Amino acid sequence: MKQPIQSGGEAMPVSLNLNLSAMSIYELVTVYRGMRHLSMTLSGLMEMPRSYADSHTYNKAGEAFEAIADMVESEWSEVIDEIISRTPADSHERHQRDFAIVDHYINETSPMELNLAMASEQIGRLISAKGGAA
Repeated sequence: MKQPIQSGGEAMPVSLNLNLSAMSIYELVTVYRGMRHLSMTLSGLMEMPRSYADSHTYNKAGEAFEAIADMVESEWSEVIDEIISRTPADSHERHQRDFAIVDHYINETSPMELNLAMASEQIGRLISAKGGAA
């Protein structure tokens, strides 16, 4: 399914239609990290002076970047939700999963106290899984 982007250009997909349930934890973490980097790159592109028609309004390029960023952020949320829902099969998967969860909470835009509490909880789980302090 496609919907027009606000810039009036070609229609673009509403979602990437990723089959997350078919991916391993390692693959999900790889996609999560790639989307995180893509999101940061798009944010930088949106803030370039050439993405603005004036000091407060995006031009067509800025609108296109914004539409792509919105789609990536929506998919990114689904990827991290899938990672959180998974039960790791071994210590390697647990490490990959927990690192992605901690990374997500630390870099999320919610209040810092909440991020630290959630990251702390995950770190506690990592330590408990290893049988004590690292």
